[in-house]
Amino acid sequence: MTRPCSPPRRRIRFRPAPAAVAYLGRLAPQKDVGTLLEAFARLPASAQLLVVGDDPDRPALQRRAQRFGSRVHFTGFVPHVQVPAMLRNVDMLVLPSLYEDLSSALIEAMAAGLPVVATRVGGTADLVHDGVNGLLVAPRDPAALAAAISRVLADPAAAAALSAAARRTADAYAWPGLARKVLEIYKRATGPGHDR
Repeated sequence: MTRPCSPPRRRIRFRPAPAAVAYLGRLAPQKDVGTLLEAFARLPASAQLLVVGDDPDRPALQRRAQRFGSRVHFTGFVPHVQVPAMLRNVDMLVLPSLYEDLSSALIEAMAAGLPVVATRVGGTADLVHDGVNGLLVAPRDPAALAAAISRVLADPAAAAALSAAARRTADAYAWPGLARKVLEIYKRATGPGHDR
């Protein structure tokens, strides 16, 4: 007896408008996606927002986003293997967190060559250098967040410069580079003669 074939997994397809902004991460209070929605209301009507992730805040955020109609897309949980393709279909990543250690989503977006806008908190402020490899704003400030997003979307040359610098920054966080740094720290900590 043969087992019935399971239906193929539905692929998430997102065809962005000229301005496509993405958020990638948990939908929890710490991430403050509500401020991103407030900022999004200040962007041009042609802009699209892709919210990739799930968790307790999703239903409330979806209700808040109803006023935008089809301009805001919630994907729910997405397997990590599909994330790179999604990042290729957006113009930038925004991380509006209230606090953050070191965001893997932010590093992944930077590795994909996306310009990033994030809040100046925790490890994010160590990773993103304002005006060099991304833009930083204060948390809980939708006006500043909207202005930073608009700045990236309105200036392709600046966006390209941020993208290139972001990619270089992310290269330092790739596993081979991190392994070399850990080895160097180990060698310094153990002193000469302990590197065998």
